[in-house]
Amino acid sequence: MRVLVVDDSAYARKRLRQVLEPAGYEVLEAPDGETALKVVAEQPVDLVTVDLLMPGMDGMDLIRQLRNLDASLPLVVVTADVQEATRAEALAAGASAFFAKVEKPEVLLSTVNTLLGAPYIRPEQLDAFRETLNIAMGQAASALEALLRKRCRLQVPEVEAMPVQALPAFFRRHLPFTGAAVLQAFTGVLSGLTSLLFPEQHATALMEILLGGGRDWGKLSTAEQTVLAEVGNIVLNTVVAVLADRMEARLKVGLPIVVLGRAAPEMVDSLLIAAPQADHALVLVSRVGIAETEMEAYLLLLLPEEAVQRLLAQL
Repeated sequence: MRVLVVDDSAYARKRLRQVLEPAGYEVLEAPDGETALKVVAEQPVDLVTVDLLMPGMDGMDLIRQLRNLDASLPLVVVTADVQEATRAEALAAGASAFFAKVEKPEVLLSTVNTLLGAPYIRPEQLDAFRETLNIAMGQAASALEALLRKRCRLQVPEVEAMPVQALPAFFRRHLPFTGAAVLQAFTGVLSGLTSLLFPEQHATALMEILLGGGRDWGKLSTAEQTVLAEVGNIVLNTVVAVLADRMEARLKVGLPIVVLGRAAPEMVDSLLIAAPQADHALVLVSRVGIAETEMEAYLLLLLPEEAVQRLLAQL
């Protein structure tokens, strides 16, 4: 999710970036109110932090203008002016929350997470989760190497956490591709849904490595879809097995289901229908090289609030 930090101090913007980025947020910066309005007009923003004491357009004016543009956009004041009258004026102007610049970073982050509906993940938890998935992808690569008889080259995965309602917008913004998805439910002390998404051209390349020859993507046979499901099954089962190991418990997985030929945001809508109890999504962006082909795959974990908290408690 995308947070715009508005402050005339480069040092203050850097400090907020250091708080928000480890929690999985994409951070944009603006040194003044005029620049902030241009940023919001040019691209989607999920939340804005606003300093009040800035040259030119001050923070109060910016809050009023942003609130006129979008009545639901979360606006969080982060300021050195902590007078009670200032707080009251900012909230009356449309601010969603008010913080002093000396406030503890975790308090601000908790409020940002609450406003955006995201689980609070401390930096060390996010790092532990990233490493857990890194281990899982390494084990999956070993299994795929045995299947493909080709080495899989892995890169460091990127991980984001967000409420499930933000997933379609995330994929529209970052991954507006048509492709394939393999999804698999799991139950136990953790219950949720895992899914592996491929852009169409990367899924096609994978099928050609497995089966040879050109493929008509819109007319994959049942046998070919079974092969794709098996690849997804290897990766998703490995991820669930590593999570089960971390939880020191057994998790039961369902049969893999293949979804083809849809734009990624539409596929995500289908996943949300398949996981109606999910509140949060953990998204892993993994880039894999097989033979001479570079491919991307997007691993999703859709989890209810209770499962997220159980998982984080073990990390």
